[in-house]
Amino acid sequence: MWSRRPGCCWMPPGRARCDCRVGDFADVPAGGDVYVLARVLHDWDDERCREILSHCARAMPAHADLLIVERVLPTDGSASLATAWICT
Repeated sequence: MWSRRPGCCWMPPGRARCDCRVGDFADVPAGGDVYVLARVLHDWDDERCREILSHCARAMPAHADLLIVERVLPTDGSASLATAWICT
């Protein structure tokens, strides 16, 4: 697991294949099997999202997977729990 802030990751005991690291989007750790971007991309414009994803792609080996977790907002303006994630 990777976080921008120390102390944000909690790793249960006995999870030898997981690692918790502190870094930023330009310093993505190389060699992982799975990369997760959770609630990240919605905060950035398209150009910065491409940059973040490019950093991930450069760090990932060919067999790795990238999981993106985001809430999808309704396009019709109806109420949604997803809006609770949006900071104003």
